[in-house]
Amino acid sequence: MPGPLRATGDPDALYNAGAAILVPDTLQERNRLSDELVELAQRLDDQRLSFWAAQRQGDVVTDAGDRSQTEPTLAAIRTLTASVPEPTFAWMRTRRRMPLTLLLGTRSGRADADAAHARLRDAMQKYRR
Repeated sequence: MPGPLRATGDPDALYNAGAAILVPDTLQERNRLSDELVELAQRLDDQRLSFWAAQRQGDVVTDAGDRSQTEPTLAAIRTLTASVPEPTFAWMRTRRRMPLTLLLGTRSGRADADAAHARLRDAMQKYRR
C-alpha cells in the first residue's frame, strides 16, 4: 500500500518530509519515507529524483550506523552522479562520501578515518574556488 505522501504524487513533498523530521527518534519514519521516494523516482524514471532519494537514504544509513548499506548507497550516488551532469550532484557525492566512509572505516581503524577526512577537506577546497 503506498504511503500517503507518495499517493499525492508530489516528489517535493515526499523529499522535504524527510528533512522536516530529521531528528534521532524519527529514524524508522525517515527510512520509510526514503524508501517511498526511491519507489516514486523509479516509477517516474526520474534520475534527478533518484539522486535526491539516494541522498536521503544516505542520511538514514549514516544515522542508523548501518554498515551493510553504506557501499550500496555510495554506489547508487556514484552511478547517478555520473549519469546526470549536475555540478551540485558531484559536490553532494563528495560531501556524502565522508560520513559513509567514516562509517565503513570504523571497522578497520584510524587510517580510513584520516583518509575520509582528507577527501572531505580536498573536496571542500575544490568547491570553494
